[in-house]
Amino acid sequence: ALEKSLHQYIDPDLLPQEYGGQLGSIGGNLNKTFIQYTREDNNYMIQFDQYGVDLDRVSNILKALKKENNN
Repeated sequence: ALEKSLHQYIDPDLLPQEYGGQLGSIGGNLNKTFIQYTREDNNYMIQFDQYGVDLDRVSNILKALKKENNN
């Protein structure tokens, strides 16, 4: 039920396996890649936290993570 409702709003291609998605597991490379990204682009993450969510940017990040995870 949760997966069906979540997938109405977020493409499963952009979600981790734990949420019925196609990305890797949160406990695997997906989490490591995201942590590395947040460390490399710390200034953006600070803005992200202060000013809300830029959904286009988040979508691009998730797509990049998916691409990296599939290699």
